[in-house]
Amino acid sequence: MKKTAFIALCLIVHLSIFTNFAWAEGEGRYELFQGKYSHYDGTQGVYADTQGIFLIDTVTGEVSVLMSSSDEKGRRVRYWEPLALDETKTPTGF
Repeated sequence: MKKTAFIALCLIVHLSIFTNFAWAEGEGRYELFQGKYSHYDGTQGVYADTQGIFLIDTVTGEVSVLMSSSDEKGRRVRYWEPLALDETKTPTGF
Protein backbone atom coordinates (compact mmCIF):
# COMPACT_ATOMS: atom_id res chain seq x y z
CA MET A 1 0.00 0.00 0.00
CA LYS A 2 2.90 2.34 0.76
CA LYS A 3 4.41 2.01 -2.68
CA THR A 4 0.94 2.17 -4.22
CA ALA A 5 0.37 5.55 -2.61
CA PHE A 6 3.77 6.78 -3.81
CA ILE A 7 3.08 5.55 -7.35
CA ALA A 8 -0.33 7.26 -7.27
CA LEU A 9 1.35 10.51 -6.24
CA CYS A 10 3.82 10.18 -9.13
CA LEU A 11 0.95 9.57 -11.53
CA ILE A 12 -0.85 12.66 -10.26
CA VAL A 13 2.26 14.79 -10.75
CA HIS A 14 2.75 13.32 -14.23
CA LEU A 15 -0.86 14.04 -15.16
CA SER A 16 -0.76 17.55 -13.78
CA ILE A 17 2.17 18.36 -16.04
CA PHE A 18 1.07 16.64 -19.25
CA THR A 19 -2.73 16.71 -19.11
CA ASN A 20 -5.07 19.56 -19.86
CA PHE A 21 -7.27 19.59 -16.77
CA ALA A 22 -10.93 20.48 -16.87
CA TRP A 23 -11.23 22.48 -13.66
CA ALA A 24 -14.97 22.95 -13.91
CA GLU A 25 -17.41 20.24 -12.98
CA GLY A 26 -18.94 18.30 -15.82
CA GLU A 27 -17.48 16.95 -19.01
CA GLY A 28 -13.80 16.05 -18.77
CA ARG A 29 -13.62 16.07 -14.98
CA TYR A 30 -12.81 12.37 -14.69
CA GLU A 31 -10.17 10.61 -16.74
CA LEU A 32 -9.32 6.92 -17.03
CA PHE A 33 -5.81 5.69 -17.64
CA GLN A 34 -3.89 2.45 -17.44
CA GLY A 35 -0.71 2.11 -15.46
CA LYS A 36 1.57 -0.13 -13.49
CA TYR A 37 1.88 0.08 -9.74
CA SER A 38 3.54 -1.82 -6.93
CA HIS A 39 1.74 -3.05 -3.86
CA TYR A 40 2.78 -4.97 -0.79
CA ASP A 41 1.75 -8.64 -0.74
CA GLY A 42 1.52 -9.39 2.96
CA THR A 43 1.10 -13.13 2.43
CA GLN A 44 4.51 -13.40 0.77
CA GLY A 45 6.16 -10.39 2.36
CA VAL A 46 7.19 -8.82 -0.95
CA TYR A 47 6.16 -6.00 -3.26
CA ALA A 48 4.39 -7.11 -6.44
CA ASP A 49 3.96 -5.19 -9.70
CA THR A 50 0.42 -5.04 -11.05
CA GLN A 51 -1.25 -3.47 -14.08
CA GLY A 52 -4.27 -1.40 -13.20
CA ILE A 53 -6.95 0.92 -14.48
CA PHE A 54 -7.04 4.25 -12.67
CA LEU A 55 -9.63 7.00 -12.38
CA ILE A 56 -8.49 10.53 -11.59
CA ASP A 57 -10.76 13.37 -10.54
CA THR A 58 -9.07 16.30 -12.25
CA VAL A 59 -10.72 18.80 -9.90
CA THR A 60 -9.66 17.25 -6.57
CA GLY A 61 -6.68 15.19 -7.74
CA GLU A 62 -8.06 12.06 -6.07
CA VAL A 63 -7.02 8.79 -7.72
CA SER A 64 -8.80 5.44 -7.50
CA VAL A 65 -7.86 2.02 -8.86
CA LEU A 66 -10.38 -0.45 -10.29
CA MET A 67 -10.55 -3.50 -8.03
CA SER A 68 -12.22 -6.85 -8.59
CA SER A 69 -13.39 -9.44 -6.07
CA SER A 70 -16.19 -11.95 -5.50
CA ASP A 71 -19.28 -11.43 -3.39
CA GLU A 72 -20.82 -14.02 -1.05
CA LYS A 73 -22.63 -15.66 -4.01
CA GLY A 74 -19.43 -15.97 -6.03
CA ARG A 75 -20.33 -13.20 -8.48
CA ARG A 76 -17.60 -10.88 -9.69
CA VAL A 77 -17.83 -7.42 -8.17
CA ARG A 78 -15.84 -4.45 -9.45
CA TYR A 79 -15.41 -1.21 -7.54
CA TRP A 80 -13.19 1.87 -7.34
CA GLU A 81 -10.77 1.82 -4.40
CA PRO A 82 -9.44 5.30 -3.54
CA LEU A 83 -5.68 5.52 -3.16
CA ALA A 84 -4.71 7.26 0.04
CA LEU A 85 -1.30 8.79 0.61
CA ASP A 86 -0.02 8.52 4.16
CA GLU A 87 3.17 10.60 4.08
CA THR A 88 4.26 9.24 7.46
CA LYS A 89 4.51 5.76 5.92
CA THR A 90 6.42 6.58 2.75
CA PRO A 91 9.01 3.83 2.12
CA THR A 92 12.64 4.81 2.57
CA GLY A 93 14.49 5.67 -0.61
CA PHE A 94 11.61 7.64 -2.16
